Amino acid sequence: MCDPVTVCTSQTYDRTSIESWVATENTTCHFTCSLLTDFTLILNHTLWRLIQEWCVENWSFGGKKILTSKHPVDSTMVRNLLNQASSGSMPFGLRLWALRRLRGLARDSDKNRSVIAANNAREILLAITFFDLDSDSNFVPVFSLRARVYICGSQF
Repeated sequence: MCDPVTVCTSQTYDRTSIESWVATENTTCHFTCSLLTDFTLILNHTLWRLIQEWCVENWSFGGKKILTSKHPVDSTMVRNLLNQASSGSMPFGLRLWALRRLRGLARDSDKNRSVIAANNAREILLAITFFDLDSDSNFVPVFSLRARVYICGSQF
């Protein structure tokens, strides 16, 4: 377990495992078989620190240090990044940074990809791809198309 999170039934799971469980349309707690009424995952800070301490103590025996917990992205951040990426008045470098940040968030988890897709990312990235062709560089359209395919995955 690397990223312990607690679900609404007060059970703790590794984030990747419970996200996979829910992604396969399981709506019950794996341990209690109770219905998951809220899909918010809350970091179990105490267990996370204990895992960190164990990893540090056992590093010489092959333990790995877990640097950070990957929290799901929130809609506000996604909207800001999409607005920044699509703003024609923004400098090219900032627009490119926003696209790279979105791509990085999409790579982190299925949950992030869902949040990004729920914020109209498909339409915005397509608009950047096909309507920014006269920008300073054609890298933005190519980059955004690659980012769009990765972010939206099979929804393309």
